[in-house]
Amino acid sequence: MQKSFYFAIYGLRVAHEWVKFNWVHIGFFIYILRLFL
Repeated sequence: MQKSFYFAIYGLRVAHEWVKFNWVHIGFFIYILRLFL
C-alpha cells in the first residue's frame, strides 16, 4: 500500500514537470502563429 502511494506521488510529479515543459513549447508555438496571422 505504501509503495503504490509513493509511486502515485512520483507519477504526479513527473506529469507536472511534463506539462510545465509542454506549456513552454505551446506558448512559443502560439507566439509564432500570431506573428504570421
